[in-house]
Amino acid sequence: MSILIILKRLKQLLNFPYRRSYDSEIKSEIFERCKNAGCVFNGDFYSVTTYSGYRSLNLDPLGGNHMLSPGTSDEELGVAVFSALSKSRFIPYENLGDFLDNEKRKERYEQWVTEMMGFHRYRSRRQLFKKMNSCNIRLLDGVITIMPYGHEKLELWTGKGIVESDNVIISADSSPAEVGAALRLAFSRCRSYV
Repeated sequence: MSILIILKRLKQLLNFPYRRSYDSEIKSEIFERCKNAGCVFNGDFYSVTTYSGYRSLNLDPLGGNHMLSPGTSDEELGVAVFSALSKSRFIPYENLGDFLDNEKRKERYEQWVTEMMGFHRYRSRRQLFKKMNSCNIRLLDGVITIMPYGHEKLELWTGKGIVESDNVIISADSSPAEVGAALRLAFSRCRSYV
């Protein structure tokens, strides 16, 4: 191995932590500006929820759960989206506590499932999830991006079958009715493999 190659590799190793730290700071700064929500729809109801966190997102119990009927207007749907996004928060690492703890995540998810099943009188999880579509909603720098998902398993939504052009992008200055219509459009682009 030539001395030049060794020196080049040594320089890369010495610079690596600084680049990593810089990239990490940029990602943290972007994450702090970002507001997040999610919405599911199964034909019987819409559920719009807030997501918060620190580099990783989780259902935020302080954000609330907006339950809407399928016949709700675009405006009401958009108001729920704006409300959920407004409650999304960046939680500094030192304040996370058990917010991202896997056991607590599971508990919050099971609590949500129990609430949905009780409220809508479903007899099984299959009834609740069989036709459920899911979209993530992100507000960053004045732009709302609504990302549809593919329903891969009963309780699993992924990017399967979804391409970037399926995302619905709309200005954050749009009216609630326009945001509600954009969310319905995103749901029309969801895929189901269940």
